[in-house]
Amino acid sequence: MISELVPGQMKPAEKAPLDGRFRFQTKIDADEEAYDGAIFYIVESQLWYRYKLKNNTLTSVPDDALNALDYALAKHQHDFTDIKLLAEAIGNTYSKSEVQNMIASVVTSLDWKPAVDTFKDIIAIYKNPKDGWTVSVRDNDIIYRFNGTEWVDISSRFIPLATVLLDGLMSKSDKAKLDGIEAGATKITPEQMQAWSSKLDPIPGKGLSSHDFETKYKAKLDELLYTAFTLSFSAIPSAGNYEKGQKLNVTLNFNANRALTTLSVKRGSTVLESNPGATTATDPTEVTTNTTYTITANDGAEFAQSEQTKSLSYAFFSRRYWGVSERTGLTSNEIRALNSELSSTRSQTRTFDCTGGRYFYFAWPTTFGTPTFIIGGLTNTDFTKETIQITNTFGFIEAYDVYRINNLQNGNAIPTTVQ
Repeated sequence: MISELVPGQMKPAEKAPLDGRFRFQTKIDADEEAYDGAIFYIVESQLWYRYKLKNNTLTSVPDDALNALDYALAKHQHDFTDIKLLAEAIGNTYSKSEVQNMIASVVTSLDWKPAVDTFKDIIAIYKNPKDGWTVSVRDNDIIYRFNGTEWVDISSRFIPLATVLLDGLMSKSDKAKLDGIEAGATKITPEQMQAWSSKLDPIPGKGLSSHDFETKYKAKLDELLYTAFTLSFSAIPSAGNYEKGQKLNVTLNFNANRALTTLSVKRGSTVLESNPGATTATDPTEVTTNTTYTITANDGAEFAQSEQTKSLSYAFFSRRYWGVSERTGLTSNEIRALNSELSSTRSQTRTFDCTGGRYFYFAWPTTFGTPTFIIGGLTNTDFTKETIQITNTFGFIEAYDVYRINNLQNGNAIPTTVQ
């Protein structure tokens, strides 16, 4: 049958137009007759090789498709139902006549004998084998062929990669994919993925519930683990208490230790800055009355602590005065020379040293109201009141009530409380 398909008297170049396939004893023999597009069967290795011209160099590689069909013929002992399926599977690559030629070459090179249980049985049963005798061994599922000298494993050496039509070896990519699948795993459908999209798997050994760990609980856990960002907020001049009449030009400085998504810096309800990347803001209006600046920043984490608010305040006060003098009346400048402090109330307690004979004085803005004096634990009404206008250092003019003890005092520690 081979001689009919591959006439010995024809050269490869002459045979190429007919079917493009040839049978050679060795690879060296095939290489000598090879040309671009040739496909040769090598008897010695029992493999098909395809030749291709690349970069002016004729190279050869095993033809996987034909070798797979070759293996199928041997493995299935000429089950032509399987062979037909394989032929159809590679029909887009090989013509009908080409497949028939290949099948004929393989069939005539194999002389099948009854299967045996072990390899030792081959030696015992087939004592005088001939070239081409082929036997299947049941215990290792290997097919052996006698090549004229020894029995050769022709199935394990030439097992192709498995396909949907043919058993075979596994590719390394498929093996890597298989190793990545846990034991007992099942295919997850798109519907299941959608149903589970709002859930998380419990972590073994972490003491979590064996039930689904829902996203809302994960959010709670994330909030517990969340660390609030650090927000600094300062001003020049510093926030605090100032005397009435002062005029302040305020510059605000602020910074967070992580990127912000929103920022609002306000004077009262007036927005001074809203750029999340900003770090400074200047108030274009002079500050002369009680004023509060507020900064609100958010890092976008959507937790209670992800938004922070801080404020700075400026308060303006009048001064209140106290001290001693030998005189029975004091001018505006003499009152300003007494002890003083910023305050919004008349209430206070002082201890006066009137050694040598002196009067003690109190002075505060008229708006602070009428006092009650307590000296040595007893209420004392022996004071003289005078109302005068006092101009402070910053030019602010305000009416003050000036109180003087009527009797000249000589004690060195006179405790006096103003209520």
